[in-house]
Amino acid sequence: MQEPTEKQVYTLARAQVRRDRQLIEALVKIRRAREQDGLTQKVVAERMGNDQSYISRFENLQVNPNQRTIRAYAIAIGAEIEYTVRPVPNVTAVENISAPSDEAEKLWERVSRETLDQSPDYPTRTQILAEA
Repeated sequence: MQEPTEKQVYTLARAQVRRDRQLIEALVKIRRAREQDGLTQKVVAERMGNDQSYISRFENLQVNPNQRTIRAYAIAIGAEIEYTVRPVPNVTAVENISAPSDEAEKLWERVSRETLDQSPDYPTRTQILAEA
């Protein structure tokens, strides 16, 4: 196996952020489908011990929630999350992205923001880490 290129690393990160967004969008669809039965943002917020404004930002993809928050939201709306993990062909483990490192967190935040913004200008991993 070969060491991944910067483009591969960035492409993997962007694809993962897209899948994270799709997961949240699917959860929000479940919550909205149950809204007629009283499952409002306020009810979800109370179940999570959060406030309604955070749930609104979560549902509108305006925050970058951690896995714990996503799971808590799923539980609050009565949903189950299934995970699939698979290796990427011809790519070995990515160096310098092992959590928790400041560089990895900054990379993830940057990729997440750009995906949320749908920005067409995607810097390389080197450019991102150089800004750290």
